[in-house]
Formats: sequence, C-alpha cells, structure tokens
Amino acid sequence: MLSKSLASLALICFLFTLIWMVFMVWIEWEKGPFNTFPEVYQYVVQLDWKFYLSYINAVILTLCVALFFTALAKVLANVSKFWAFTGFILIPLYCAINLFVYLSQITLVPHLVKAIGLNFYSPAVFFLQTRYIHLWRESTVSIINIVGYSILGITSIIYGALLWKAFRNYRFSALLLAANGVACIIGTCGILLHSSIMQKGTIIGGIFFLLAQVPFFTGLVKNNPKMWRIK
Repeated sequence: MLSKSLASLALICFLFTLIWMVFMVWIEWEKGPFNTFPEVYQYVVQLDWKFYLSYINAVILTLCVALFFTALAKVLANVSKFWAFTGFILIPLYCAINLFVYLSQITLVPHLVKAIGLNFYSPAVFFLQTRYIHLWRESTVSIINIVGYSILGITSIIYGALLWKAFRNYRFSALLLAANGVACIIGTCGILLHSSIMQKGTIIGGIFFLLAQVPFFTGLVKNNPKMWRIK
C-alpha cells in the first residue's frame, strides 16, 4: 500500500497541474498562438494578473512535483534501492532549473520590461528579451525549461517501471509516468532537431502526468473515507 503523504501530494500535483493547463489554454485562446517574438512581447509587456499568477502556480507546482517524486522514491526504495536513488538524484536538478525559470519570470522579467521603455528595438535590449522571456519558444529559459522536464522524465520512466513491477493496482499510473518521461525527452529532442511539433512533447507529458495522479489520490479516498467527511 502506498503512503497517505504520497497520495495527498498526488492530489495537490493534480490540482496545480490542472490550474497550469487552464492558464495555458486561457492565454492561448485569448491571445492566440505566439508565432513571432513581437507577439509574445505585446502580451508580456502588459504584466497582467494572469501572467503573475500562472508563474506563481508554476513555482508551487515545481515544488509539489519534486516532493511527490521524493515521496515516491522512498516507497520504491523497497523495490530497488539502486534505481530509486538513481531517479532521486535527478530531482534536485529538475527543481533548481525550473524554479530559476519560473521565478525569473516574476522577478527579472518585470524589471526588464519596465527598464526597456521605448528602447524595444535596441539590439542589446532585444537580445535580453529573447533570452529571458519564457513564453518565447526560442528563448534560453524556454529551452532549459524543456531540458529540465526531460531530466525529470528520466526519473519518471525509472519510477514508472518500478511501480509497474511492484504495485499491480497502480499500473495505469506507472504506464502514464513512463509515457510522461518519454514525451518530455521527445520535447528536448525537438530542440535539437528544430521541430516545434516535437517540442510539444513537454505539454503532452504534462497531460500524462496529470492523469497519472488520479489512481494515487482516489486510492487515498477508498482507503481513508473518513478523511473526506465534513465534520
């Protein structure tokens, strides 16, 4: 049986991943696809509440995901200490990369945008913008963000395999965790091959991760029904 803390973290990850997807779809629907950097800039320069809240949510989600995989590592260490540890050592690297990316959007980018003023077309300013604005798919932070997910993708594949082996009731989650890892790695390959379609693998991986959480927290409800009763 998996731990209550793992199941609780799965529910939290599910909720914050869902919020992330809602923001992603909302911005895409409202502003349309960002095909050029000026289109991205015109949205970012507004610095509206959706911009800030979406990245605050991403920061919290990153921490929750790191905690979820750490809790899963503890459980899977009983299956294979070597592979559980191999997956575990990649979690801090993922966390550090993505926290840098998301925190930079709500700390560095607003100051950069405000400092730019009318110098938008200055070569130096343009260089900084195209490197630090995450929504621009060719920016440095966007690329390392995708790489960060592929690093965690390795952990996701390893843990999916161990989960499949040891917990038959969670094989649906195991399969989706492995699929999440593969999709995220494909996203990184998309960078190397200059394929915008393959880079969507990170988003698809997010969907797989979202669905993988369901058996964890539904198992918690089934095993601990009193926890969810209103007193």
